[in-house]
Parts: sequence; structure tokens; C-alpha cells
Amino acid sequence: MTNLLIVDDEIEVGNFLSHLFKSKGYNVKVVNSGKEFSKIDFSKSNFHAAMIDLKLADADGLTLLKDLKKQQPRCKAVIMTGYSTIHTEVEAIKSGASDYIEKPFDDIDLLEKQIDQLLISTGSTSQQLINDLANKIGLIIGKNPEMNQLIETAYKVAGKNVIVLIEGETGTGKEVLARFIHEASQRNIEPFIGVNCGAITE
Repeated sequence: MTNLLIVDDEIEVGNFLSHLFKSKGYNVKVVNSGKEFSKIDFSKSNFHAAMIDLKLADADGLTLLKDLKKQQPRCKAVIMTGYSTIHTEVEAIKSGASDYIEKPFDDIDLLEKQIDQLLISTGSTSQQLINDLANKIGLIIGKNPEMNQLIETAYKVAGKNVIVLIEGETGTGKEVLARFIHEASQRNIEPFIGVNCGAITE
């Protein structure tokens, strides 16, 4: 049975999501505060997915997300927010979120599909897609954990409609990473155009 954790300080939202996903056969645990979250014994509770509100009265959702990912790295998590901005979306992904959902929930069918798809997309499948894309454009993936985390973050960001700024010294592979993001995005049917800004005369 799929174990789902819901963290939201709006009791009505928690109850609604609990009823919705219990009707689909999920085992659901709801906590309504950061204090309740801190009391969860993760050694006895194994969650497959989590839905975490961005702003709780007594806690920051991204902080709770980071704590969850430390305790259970394989748990897929989404951030729920009524304050969606590009910055918060990127920060959520960097903190370990697989997706984000805007509140209020206008389309319940879409909400269900997002969570179902989240559970279908296993880590091994995502890693295989990352490896295939990297090989396609000549991006070398080694064993450095920081580099692997960077590539995983780039893969997640590619699926979002956000602007990405890549910074680094000359020769560190910024354009290769940009090509990777392009290939992993829905825009990959369009050409990738690399521009050497340093070669442009004033």
C-alpha cells in the first residue's frame, strides 16, 4: 500500500486531501503543524510520497522538505503553495521537491494525476533518462556527488517554465549543461542556439 504524508496547517485542506487519496487506496497520514511533523518517527513510518504546504504557521515548508529528504531520500515530495513565484519554484526543486502544486486546487483530476505520476516515475527510470540525455549531448556524468546533484537539479528544472541562469568560470561546461536542460525540456523540438557573449563587440 502507498503511504502518503500530508503536511498542511489548514485542517480543511488536510481532511480533503486525506479523504481524496484514501478513496484511491492510499494510506494517509496528516499533520497540521511543524511541531506535529517533528514528532513523526521516520524509523517506523516509511512514506512513498509527501505533500507539504510551503508556509505553515509555525514552520517553513522547505525546511520540513529538507528534513524529510534527509530522513527518507527516496520519498517523492511536492510543495503546495498559494504564493507561487519562479523563485519559490526553483527553491523547492533545489530543496528536493519533485513538483509543486498551486492552491487552491481548481482541477482535482489534475491533482490526482500529478500524485499518481509522481509515484509511477521511479528513481531508476529518471536516472536512466538523465544518463541517456547526457550521453546524447556529450555530458560526462562521473561519481562526484555534487556534480550528480547539479545534473539532477538541472533535469528537474528543465520540466518547469522558468528562466535558468548558469554561472561559472570559463571551461566549466556551462553551455553543455544548458544544452542538457534544453534537451530535457519540452522545447527540445526547437533548435538550441549558443551565443558567445564575450565575442560580441560593443
